[in-house]
Amino acid sequence: MVRDVDYSDIATENERLKQRIRELEQADEERARLLEAFRRSEEHVRLFLTYTPASFAMFDRDMRYVMASHRYGVDFGLDHRELIGRSHYEVFPDVPEHWKVIHQRCLAGASEGNDEEPFPRADGHVEWGSWKIFPWHTMTGEIGGIMLFMEVITERKRLEDTLRTQAKTLLELSAPIVPISQGVLVLPLVGVLDAARAQQMMENLLGKVVERQTRVARWRSSTSRACRTSTRARSTPSCRWRGRSGCSGRRSS
Repeated sequence: MVRDVDYSDIATENERLKQRIRELEQADEERARLLEAFRRSEEHVRLFLTYTPASFAMFDRDMRYVMASHRYGVDFGLDHRELIGRSHYEVFPDVPEHWKVIHQRCLAGASEGNDEEPFPRADGHVEWGSWKIFPWHTMTGEIGGIMLFMEVITERKRLEDTLRTQAKTLLELSAPIVPISQGVLVLPLVGVLDAARAQQMMENLLGKVVERQTRVARWRSSTSRACRTSTRARSTPSCRWRGRSGCSGRRSS
């Protein structure tokens, strides 16, 4: 006797298999979409690292470079592509101890920064930088390392120092000290007198007074020495026969 075939069960199973196939196809499409998005993201990161004017680097918890911008390499004379995987302390063996302490604080969750800080280098010159450090987190919320954003401001500091020197010179020129006679100095005023100029004028005046007192003291000292020398010369008899044997300051008979 032939057993009847339950076609309804076969149809149900076929439908289940078709649904599974559609799910796998959708999963493949989603995977392909994610891979394409990942490639685009990588390209965006590469372009960002190459063309961003910011100088920044990303480190793991052991202070190894995860990524670094092209500008970061330019600022420090390095190839940013060769930094990946290397220790920051290997690349910069002259890192001060207080910076290592800052790194550890930020790896523990702190965020720190400084608008102006000198960075003495091993060859003796000093770089100036403005920086900000903060931690970055993994997908699980754990601290994965730190990020450093930095701007080298050495040239700006040099320019500021130059402008400061020029401004001081202009202030001095706007309040000249003119000696017109013994013990009399004239300070002509040109322009508006404000607190800054008043302070500059007082500094100039005191400087000139000290300078003149020093000059007078030196003149008196040199005059006193000259007088003592002249007095000794007058008290010593002249001898036209100086140099001859037995000369006693007067001609023997």
